[in-house]
Amino acid sequence: MKHLLIALLALALIAGCNKTEEPANTDKNGTDVAAEDTSMDDTNVTSSDESTDPDGDDTGEVTGQTDDTETTSAPSASSKGLVASLKGGWTGKLELDPAQIEEARKSGISEEQIQQQLSIVKGLVFKLELRDDMTFTMSAQTPGGPQSADSTWEVKDDKTIILNPPKEMASAGGSEPSVLVVSSDKKTLTMNDPSGQSKTKTVYKKD
Repeated sequence: MKHLLIALLALALIAGCNKTEEPANTDKNGTDVAAEDTSMDDTNVTSSDESTDPDGDDTGEVTGQTDDTETTSAPSASSKGLVASLKGGWTGKLELDPAQIEEARKSGISEEQIQQQLSIVKGLVFKLELRDDMTFTMSAQTPGGPQSADSTWEVKDDKTIILNPPKEMASAGGSEPSVLVVSSDKKTLTMNDPSGQSKTKTVYKKD
């Protein structure tokens, strides 16, 4: 049922949350082999901390240092009103593109199979909790069991918010940020098909 399963776009945000840990590398004797350490040690960092000009004076320039601290940017003053309006619980439902259903029928898939898959898709309910510290939790009861994910969100403008993918998915290149359009009355959030190839969308209503 490939055509209709593609419609489960909202699951992209939480699909990679239950990743299994990769087994340790072992040599031929079964002994654990540590992964090669490519990070710079203290010596390497301090050796490039300072540079000198041609006259031998310290320039004070600091290089080779990175800040790995994860931060969540605070909303600007202009967006605080929107954050206040949107924070709280939301319930989302998938709305399928009728053209995708017709495509499934034309491909020779039986009507019984189509209705079975439609029943699964229509039964999906997504819960989204937006918090004013710019974090969120998304959860869903799926055929494979309950799924959930936590990450950060941000205000793009007065009509759009961004849900950032969970850290473990982003680092693996498994997902792009999700764009949700805010209705004029601030009571509906709509996530359209990010590929732009269908009219399938997930519509969230304020709880």
